Amino acid sequence: MKKAVKILMSGIVLSMVVVFWVYAQPVEPSPDAIRHEREKAVEKVEEGVIDSLGLTTEQRDELKENRIAHREKAKAIFESLKKETAKLKEELKNPEASRASVAPMATKIKSLQGQLVDLRIEGILTVKEILTPEQFAKFQQMVEERVEKLKEMRRYRRR
Repeated sequence: MKKAVKILMSGIVLSMVVVFWVYAQPVEPSPDAIRHEREKAVEKVEEGVIDSLGLTTEQRDELKENRIAHREKAKAIFESLKKETAKLKEELKNPEASRASVAPMATKIKSLQGQLVDLRIEGILTVKEILTPEQFAKFQQMVEERVEKLKEMRRYRRR
């Protein structure tokens, strides 16, 4: 009887340990959850920027429309760039690949990268048109500070 109680108690303790161990495992967030968190963080930063610049309602609306249109264009270009890069990688794996076979793909990738640069410049100039010179100067300063902060975070992660 004593032996049966010991075995029963050992089984209960063991099952509790297993249950605690299973629930203690870290849960990997889904890509959608990560994307959602990133978007929320970006929105929070954008709201902070908007509040600190003292924008009018009209300026807020124009910036929002510009941001949405810019993101859609950039997303389309990034998707094309991703596809072309994948095609180039596949072609380079091919033992028969030559300069002539990869040159058109490389040209397309360069073109898409150029489109991204043009889109970025267009976006900056549009923001410059929407903001007053004082607001734009303050905005540029805030962007520079944000870039420095991101660089510092990357340096810290590399350690």
